[in-house]
Amino acid sequence: MKLDDLMLISSIVHRRAGIVLGREKDYLIDTRLAPIARQFGHLSIEKLVDQIRRGHPEAEEAAIEAMTTNETLFFRDKQPFEHFTNLVIPNLVQRRPPGSTIRIWCAACS
Repeated sequence: MKLDDLMLISSIVHRRAGIVLGREKDYLIDTRLAPIARQFGHLSIEKLVDQIRRGHPEAEEAAIEAMTTNETLFFRDKQPFEHFTNLVIPNLVQRRPPGSTIRIWCAACS
């Protein structure tokens, strides 16, 4: 992928999704955008990027979707929740007065 194409995709993804894609991620961009290029009738990612550069919102949206993980399974990483259940909660319960409430805030993130 040409550097200016990589820079364009990287800047769009950063602006729209907050994801930073450095030069070392060009393989990821190639892998994820190749099917999108074919979906829009292009034989190369460069043609897809040209279409995005010309202001094609559907192509841009499809590229953004392809570059984001979109994983929403909250408990996908089991170990942190086991640690929380087996170590953190018992420690909190032990340190609080009997019958007191423990409040936990969890920020949505991926």
